[in-house]
Amino acid sequence: MKILVIDDMTRNIAAAHETLKGHEVITIDSIKQAYELLKEFGAKQFDAVLTDLFLPLTDFRGCFSSQYSDVAEKNWKSRDLLPAGLVFALAAANVGVRTVICTDTDHHEDYICSMLDMLKPPYNQRRTGQIDEHKIAYVEARNAQMNAVWDDVNKELKPSDCPDYDNLVKDWRAAMVESQLFTELN
Repeated sequence: MKILVIDDMTRNIAAAHETLKGHEVITIDSIKQAYELLKEFGAKQFDAVLTDLFLPLTDFRGCFSSQYSDVAEKNWKSRDLLPAGLVFALAAANVGVRTVICTDTDHHEDYICSMLDMLKPPYNQRRTGQIDEHKIAYVEARNAQMNAVWDDVNKELKPSDCPDYDNLVKDWRAAMVESQLFTELN
């Protein structure tokens, strides 16, 4: 499977290569790079897009065209992050690419994350295993995390029985399975 992973945290980029071994993985740490790749080759070149939700605002400027982009930017000036991953995920899903948004943002405290709960399959569907035609899903990183910590000195992942919940490391394969969009991984 050819998979695009977008995350601005070094530990999660390293985790993508670790947890998605056996797949062709392209990692990008900037939403701007993701849009350039999308423009150049199109999203259909990927079998999956896995993205963080909040990415730096400076990288997102100019990536989408909207008559409201200036207004949106003014409203977000108080924050240094924008839910650019959501916008990219919608673009990829709209062309038929199965897409997972995986974020460690507390969905109880962030209104965007709480709205993403609508992307989760209904409880009944999860229980019966019935597959639907959704192309986009939201997975909380706490439900798909590695038993690892990031060693910032050596720039590597280290196995750990006590993961750091404030700096958790995403298990991208587990996020794909949790999303229920990739039944071939079960």
